[in-house]
Amino acid sequence: MSSNLRLNSLPVNGNKNESPYKNVLRSIPNGILKFPGDALCYTFNMSHLQDLGVIGKGCYGTVYKNRHLDTGKLLAVKGDCCICMELMDISLDALYKRVYTVKHSRLLENVVGHITVCTVDALDYLKKELKIMHRDVKPSNILVDSHGSVKLCDFGISAQLVDSVARTSNVGCRPYLSIAKEDPPILKPDTDESGFKFSLPLVKFINTCLTKDPTDRPKYDALKSFEFYRKYSLGGPEIEKAKQVLGVEAVDARDNPVEERA
Repeated sequence: MSSNLRLNSLPVNGNKNESPYKNVLRSIPNGILKFPGDALCYTFNMSHLQDLGVIGKGCYGTVYKNRHLDTGKLLAVKGDCCICMELMDISLDALYKRVYTVKHSRLLENVVGHITVCTVDALDYLKKELKIMHRDVKPSNILVDSHGSVKLCDFGISAQLVDSVARTSNVGCRPYLSIAKEDPPILKPDTDESGFKFSLPLVKFINTCLTKDPTDRPKYDALKSFEFYRKYSLGGPEIEKAKQVLGVEAVDARDNPVEERA
């Protein structure tokens, strides 16, 4: 939308799953809504959206599911200034909890390869084209839809790059910071000869990404030269199968959410 309004002081209404900003946002002057693949632009305010409840909450706000009444399209709506986004089906975090803890299964390597290529491409695009460093890449910020598409989201603590350097430091999601900042206890898992086996290209890719000295870690162009990336960046039947499997798992995880532990 073209208008921004600070709404931090607004009271929450009786329905905890309904956007507390809905009634006030109806009075904001009309903005413009543009859908990918649609040549039309729609003039709208919140009266053109049907609130369908909360999708999820994070460190930087709550995301609501809305339906655009003129087109019937579903949107993810977030923030004090009403940011409308494409609605994806599930986060990678929630999807994997369903696959691993409930189904006692795993994502096959071609699926991991597809996710890796999409994520590296997204980060590379952010840096090269938009001069932005994401700084909060984690499974809950990688989204999947029913078609097996993978997209990066949540730029709440992203930084504008100046001469390829972000001007702030010590950022990220708190659950991930303790390991990054201190010396964590090391878990030594039991060796299971019948356990998961990974290809050498995948192992090399991960080991390189985990290089301790950040100055020695490869840039995105270097990551794209690795055999693991190149194999799954070419598309073809293996990737189409990966997208199909990922799409099915996304819908299953969306419809059967794993309860969070207290």
